[in-house]
Amino acid sequence: DLARLTHEVVKQHAEIAVEKNIDLGMSRSESVVMPGSAENLRIMLENLLGNALHYTQTGGKVNVNVYAEAGNA
Repeated sequence: DLARLTHEVVKQHAEIAVEKNIDLGMSRSESVVMPGSAENLRIMLENLLGNALHYTQTGGKVNVNVYAEAGNA
């Protein structure tokens, strides 16, 4: 479930966001199924969110949205 996995990764990065005074938000569908290795998806999400937090200026905002549209994540 990509929505659950993304939520876990966002929670793991919350402390970094607080340290940089970045408003980290997330919206998601109840369940978003996406084929692929859960470990590879986690690595991808950690890289994306890590980069977003690294390159967002102090006091900025990062929003993560996960949803399915027409059967696609």
